[in-house]
Amino acid sequence: MVFFQRRLGAAAVAVFALVWTPVGLAQSGPTASPDPAKIEQAKKHMAAGFTLYNDPSGHKCEEAYVEFSKAYELSGSLNALKNRAVCSMELEKDGEALTDYKKVLAGMADKLDPAEKTQIENDVKALESTVAWVTIKLDVAGAKLVDVRTPSRGLPVTNRYTLTTNSIKIGFHPGEHAFTVSTDDGREVTWKTNLANGSTSEHLFELNKVVTAPTATATATATGTTAPTATATATGEPAMERPVPTSVKVMLGVTGAFAVGAGVMMGLAGSAKSDFDKVNGTGLDEAGLKSKRDNVILMNGIADGLLGGTVLAAGTTLVLYLIRPSVPVENKSGFYFAPAVTPTAGGAVAGGRF
Repeated sequence: MVFFQRRLGAAAVAVFALVWTPVGLAQSGPTASPDPAKIEQAKKHMAAGFTLYNDPSGHKCEEAYVEFSKAYELSGSLNALKNRAVCSMELEKDGEALTDYKKVLAGMADKLDPAEKTQIENDVKALESTVAWVTIKLDVAGAKLVDVRTPSRGLPVTNRYTLTTNSIKIGFHPGEHAFTVSTDDGREVTWKTNLANGSTSEHLFELNKVVTAPTATATATATGTTAPTATATATGEPAMERPVPTSVKVMLGVTGAFAVGAGVMMGLAGSAKSDFDKVNGTGLDEAGLKSKRDNVILMNGIADGLLGGTVLAAGTTLVLYLIRPSVPVENKSGFYFAPAVTPTAGGAVAGGRF
């Protein structure tokens, strides 16, 4: 990802000098001037996207992608589109990255740095040979698509799409995919497939054939018979109870300790991030800036470790609580109250042991 960082860093100039390039480049006649208010909003989104992408804790591509998209929609800036394409490639939205890069080359070929232009052209060639195009068809109007690609190594990659038409062509990264289309009324269909490099395919999601499960409702019928009432019977067996064991109490304390530690470290990490933000871009030497960035990464790493310990300890506590054994109730004297419910009434029962 080194080149992505350099390429996006070079485009940071556009945050302060946003070049407005109309989308309809091929159209003849005068072009409407950009709205100054929209350009100012676009600059803010551009700056936010750049900050999110270059976050010291790691690229926040999903958030940066949204900000660059808003900047492009407001201004038509191909600099914003170029940055969005970088994020699209990292998010494996290959078809969208290819389309955006082609627009950038068509509108900015003579304005790009020669090395950057060559790299984009190489990216376009690679995407054209590898992107897998799938035409998604629906038998209903409007649905949501969740795409999960499982790589041979590493975590699954998930992307979400809102399908506003009954047919749409999307370019995906090749590999093992699970496509799930769902509707607001609960219908859902999943299609699993292996998309080859440069392949073209289509699939119809038949959501109208999915029958949603009926909601379970309680009904009363007058049949002249009465439902059996649960009654307590004397079986001679001792009453049982499930007290909370010491191990649960100990693990609860461990969970609390981890949680407190995680909270403290998250606070320190936030403070370190604030210190980094204050000097970032102020001309501080690279060594000093790197030291502060490394401190942010270290604090976040410790906080993540403590947070993971909190989750693990909490899970262990829950398991120990759920599997705690039953033991006979001790025969202690005293009064007790217990709820009592029948099909026609409710109340409480008082009793005692002597």
